[in-house]
Amino acid sequence: MAAAFQSCKINLLLSEDNEAMGPSRRRKPCAAIAAAAVAAIVAAGWWMGAAAVSAAATKRPTWGQILILGTQSEGRHPFRFSAQLYDPASGRFAAHPALTKHERVDETATVIEVGVNAGKVLIAGGDDEEGSLFSTQLYDPATNRFTRGPNMSDNRGSHTATAITSGPNAGKILLVGGYAAEFYDPIANAFAPGPVLNGDRSSHTATTIQSGLNAGKVLVAGGLSLEDKRGLAWTELYDPRTNTFVLGPTMNVVRQNHTATVISSGPNAGKILLVGGIDFHKEDPSTVLASTELYDPAANAFAPGPAMHWRRAFHIAVAIASGPNAGKILIAGGFGGREGGKLDRKEAAALDSTELYDPATNTFAPGPAMHGAPGMAVVVQLPPAPPPR
Repeated sequence: MAAAFQSCKINLLLSEDNEAMGPSRRRKPCAAIAAAAVAAIVAAGWWMGAAAVSAAATKRPTWGQILILGTQSEGRHPFRFSAQLYDPASGRFAAHPALTKHERVDETATVIEVGVNAGKVLIAGGDDEEGSLFSTQLYDPATNRFTRGPNMSDNRGSHTATAITSGPNAGKILLVGGYAAEFYDPIANAFAPGPVLNGDRSSHTATTIQSGLNAGKVLVAGGLSLEDKRGLAWTELYDPRTNTFVLGPTMNVVRQNHTATVISSGPNAGKILLVGGIDFHKEDPSTVLASTELYDPAANAFAPGPAMHWRRAFHIAVAIASGPNAGKILIAGGFGGREGGKLDRKEAAALDSTELYDPATNTFAPGPAMHGAPGMAVVVQLPPAPPPR
């Protein structure tokens, strides 16, 4: 059932039906399938923060690992909502990830930097079979458990969430989607309205710029305009000093459901790598992309990057902070297929493959195998263990 639930949304996004979607009604065409899927998955996991994990899961801390949340296909149970953990020290995925009744997709996952919940991960919004969600959850690496978080001020799915690093809102998390943003305040553990964007967008990326004249600003790139019914190549910059959005440079390719990750080392250090996604035009069939591009903060412009081995959308990307692959970017899962030839919605399949972007050579190489294929997932690098008190 969950397989049909995922497939329904992917088919919508890769077809001309995409133009009819909205944040709160995107899931309606899939509601009957999704309701059956939810009923079929009740046996395992947790609901709204009530922790219940598989027998293989423990309270063992997960500091420094990479947490991936989404749907997964594996073994006798082809699709379940799950959590996977990638261990940078071993370069492998945990053999027995915790299973969760994580009945949401298109959510965000962001590490909280300050306050009583510092070190925890804020999992916000997303979609279920009824539409976009207000609810949030908190994941604690100290216990490998989930708890209920505060409700957002607006329901959101296919949005972004980015920790603000400077300015009067430093430490807060900026959530962007639709026409307006909102903030999660970690001190108050509550949400409040944020500034208005220059245009509506969803399925975009939002990444903090690390260097150059725009250092500290957030690059909001690509996505889908629900008003104009087409994919976007234009960007906006959120300025934390003025708490406003201004227009940014234009990408080389229309992209939605792509990823954007800061490169931490090598000749392209400080640049942002945008990977894959869907090139959607109202008048043309949608195409899943293997292409990438690089945002240069010094020039405030985009340039083409190296191609992946697989076409991917709805995948995850995260910079590896430690271990033998430190500095590389892990690209994992998603929907797509082999590079070479046009890929339409009938050919897009959930991928269990991964790739590693090497900043030293500016190339991609095959990465470690995953346990199942997390098609619509989010990823976050968990912080290192805090020092003993």
